Amino acid sequence: MRKPIVMVVSLGMLAAMIAGCSSGGGKSADGSPAASAGTGAAVNKTGFPIVNEPMTVRVLYPRDPKHGDFEKMWFIKELAKKTGITLKIEAVEAAGWEEKKNLAFATGDLPDLFLSGITSKDENTYGPQGLLLNLTDLIDKYAPTAKDLLSKYSDVKKSFTFEDGSLYVLPVFDSFDRDLLGLGYTSFINKQWLQNVGLPMPKTLDDLYAVLKAFKEKDPNQNGKADEIPMSGLAGGSIKMVVLSAAGYADSRHDVVDGKYVYVPMQPAYKEYLSYMNKLYAEGLLDKEYFTQTREQLVAKETNLRLGLYTDGSPNSNIKNNDYKQYTVPPALTSAVNSKPVWKKTPQYARYGTFAITKKAKNPEALIRLVDFLYSDEGSIMGRSGPEYGKWDGNGGYEFIDFNGVKAFKPHYDGFATYFDFRATQTLLNVPLHMSQQYGTYLTYGDEKNAWFTDILNESGRAKVYRLSYPEVKFKADEQTKIASYVDMDSYVDQMEAKFIMGETPLTQWDAYIATLKKMGADEMAGIRQTAYDRWNKASK
Repeated sequence: MRKPIVMVVSLGMLAAMIAGCSSGGGKSADGSPAASAGTGAAVNKTGFPIVNEPMTVRVLYPRDPKHGDFEKMWFIKELAKKTGITLKIEAVEAAGWEEKKNLAFATGDLPDLFLSGITSKDENTYGPQGLLLNLTDLIDKYAPTAKDLLSKYSDVKKSFTFEDGSLYVLPVFDSFDRDLLGLGYTSFINKQWLQNVGLPMPKTLDDLYAVLKAFKEKDPNQNGKADEIPMSGLAGGSIKMVVLSAAGYADSRHDVVDGKYVYVPMQPAYKEYLSYMNKLYAEGLLDKEYFTQTREQLVAKETNLRLGLYTDGSPNSNIKNNDYKQYTVPPALTSAVNSKPVWKKTPQYARYGTFAITKKAKNPEALIRLVDFLYSDEGSIMGRSGPEYGKWDGNGGYEFIDFNGVKAFKPHYDGFATYFDFRATQTLLNVPLHMSQQYGTYLTYGDEKNAWFTDILNESGRAKVYRLSYPEVKFKADEQTKIASYVDMDSYVDQMEAKFIMGETPLTQWDAYIATLKKMGADEMAGIRQTAYDRWNKASK
């Protein structure tokens, strides 16, 4: 087992000590009474520094391969200056993270806190065991920003709150409009091709069929060759949601409609989805390599501008020059079985920065105030974007610019391939933060392609019709065991989806398909998920 890398950062403590002395031993910097931490040290309820006497806390952290020297990291030094709290980073390489983390919980050799790497399983296992602290009262007393975010985004609170009201982990909050549209579910349609074949943007599945047929037959790229691929993607990817959402669903597996859990692959509308996709496949409108191609093969088609409608996990990053501007995002469609457009909404949180305090922490009040600062605008920018250009003792950083009337970041990263690489040397990369609308705009509009991508997503109208599908719920131990036993069910659905669409199995076998799913436990699975969803719905009430 690889040994963890332990690095202690203590620069900036002098400034924190001076600030601490100026606040008076029993009062906060603003004159309000100070709270007593577990060690008896004063913790200021408001203002900075957070603690009057500098303190060091141990952090077990999954190290990114591009991370720089933690002892020289601007973020850690700046955090110590601001708060009086120095992070002692015990870095673990990604390959050994799960082993090291599980060993820490098993042996009790725990850090004071985590800033990343805590999964839903960890939360559900170690929280109720008392190895992670219940943060509810701490948030109420010391973390007004976190409290406000949990109140504002109640769906997030529901996913992290247990039935008894306990809450052990805080995530990254994301309220940036663009991110809520599910970037991995973004589809692109070639508007230049639409113009060339003389058709408007499709609004229904019938419209889409007419568009794809024209893409195949009317030489939309005008090169005199039949080399266009009307529709493509990766099997198991999200191109299917263009069609399936038109049938009324926000997810291809687990959805909630009118408060009731729905296993989508068993629904009559799913049969209509299969029939439609089979028609596209049989007529050569859906890429014949859809079920077999690699991502590299798809990217090659994308780069050569051979695709009419497709999905890609990254926003046209593979299209060179300004050719990407041929594409836009289509609206959510409707169909004969569903007249109300719908799209998938991404939950307003992410787990790449997960905060948790362990039972070993002697200053939990100070630590909850620390994460509350990270949720502020200042803390979020520090944690994700690093230093401001020209306002620190090194090179690089973000600079505020005006981008067509929008305030945005212009990144400086001389000597690095990307700004991400620069940030890896100066920040922890993955920490709790709040991706607010303002902050998301700062990040987005400093880059022309990113700004274009954001604009076409917003112009698609999908945000007006999106909704959450089945949320991240908390299963009880016996429920989790039972749910895990249904893993073969989804594999069977994937197998049959391909066979139905390619015509290897006719849709006359639909009833036999449903009977097999029931035999595999689909009804029992649905009951468990409904019960867990009902608990989720009540969690924060």
